[in-house]
Amino acid sequence: AVVIRVKTFRDQQMGASTNFHPRKFIVALKTLYYYTKMAIFPKRLGLYHTFGYHYELPAIESEDKYFFLGILTLAGWLAAFILGPPVVQFSVIWYIGFLFLFLNWITIHQFVSERYNWIPSLGICLIATYYLLHFHLVWLWCILFGVLLMRTWAHLPTNFNEIQFYQSNVWNFPNSEVALGNLGVAYTRTGLAGAAHDMWMVGTRINPEYDVNWYNL
Repeated sequence: AVVIRVKTFRDQQMGASTNFHPRKFIVALKTLYYYTKMAIFPKRLGLYHTFGYHYELPAIESEDKYFFLGILTLAGWLAAFILGPPVVQFSVIWYIGFLFLFLNWITIHQFVSERYNWIPSLGICLIATYYLLHFHLVWLWCILFGVLLMRTWAHLPTNFNEIQFYQSNVWNFPNSEVALGNLGVAYTRTGLAGAAHDMWMVGTRINPEYDVNWYNL
């Protein structure tokens, strides 16, 4: 699968993002911060997030506030592993272990998608459960569980069909040219060529440098 995706990226003139070099550590730290924030505070869910893309090179590989937030995030995970009890240490290994491959060491997929964070986030849930029960905060655990359950129920209807799935992504990230491009493809698959054209045109207005919408048009 990696070979196929790398070839596809190179065919689309996006090969530079598939090369590993030292500055990819910067991207990995930024991605770690974003995923950790997403797991703790899942404000928006969507297939494509407006986090960063391959065509933003070299800016995405430069130091900024998200890089330093990534350093703090990594330091927090290390502190939790060193200072925490065995259940917390196991949770840290679980989270980092399952997320490691999706930290954009090389980019052969979208930069951020919540489905990559689903299994890793169980580690954070385990840590939260341990400490809330340890300090007898069952009431707070129940509130958090209820809020997250309602968030999940609110998101479930977006999976009824392909159109609703991609529409929900655009609703959550209206400035994502990638989300608009994929919604256009979904419209095309269902015979709505005019709607697809509109989505691709909006995508080109948002970011003329993103070539996929131009290609689709």
